[in-house]
Amino acid sequence: VPLDSSFFNSSLGPNLLSNVGVRKTTSETLTNARLIGLYFSAHWCGPCRSFTPMLAEMYEHLTELYPTHGLEIVFVSSDREEQSFQNYYQSMPWKGIPFDQLQFVKQALNVTYGVRGIPSFVVLDAVSGEVVVSANESRREIVSACHAGDLRIEAMFESWLGRTPSSTLELLSMLELSAHEMEAESEE
Repeated sequence: VPLDSSFFNSSLGPNLLSNVGVRKTTSETLTNARLIGLYFSAHWCGPCRSFTPMLAEMYEHLTELYPTHGLEIVFVSSDREEQSFQNYYQSMPWKGIPFDQLQFVKQALNVTYGVRGIPSFVVLDAVSGEVVVSANESRREIVSACHAGDLRIEAMFESWLGRTPSSTLELLSMLELSAHEMEAESEE
């Protein structure tokens, strides 16, 4: 998937955590994602602590189903101290913005995506960086899907893919067609 690297590097910062203490470049970390979820949360937030396990269940199911070209989540912390951030992030299976980068990107992300409270979750198209599912819609959809089971989670993800901009769908269709043509030529 042709990731909009410059958009994500400028929005999220140059590096992301792939585990506590392990940093990789943002573009390398997100390179296999089709959709990118920004998870705004904090350890001190009660509703966050109940939503995080549900989001993790969804993420792990989708990661198993789509190990590439699926959903990648990036944790955007509202924790005020690094130790709290580290302790909370250890419970998460996804990527995160390093604590020392948060001060440079968090406020802009909140404004850009209309985040007024936590937990919030925004789904972006990896190709264009455009919003696919807003913070107002996503949490309700995730809770409903997780309560209904794996098939509903898969249907929700497919629905999200269907909401990507038409320019992205056209580009991916052309890339798929090109890949099929290359396969056919190599078999001849």
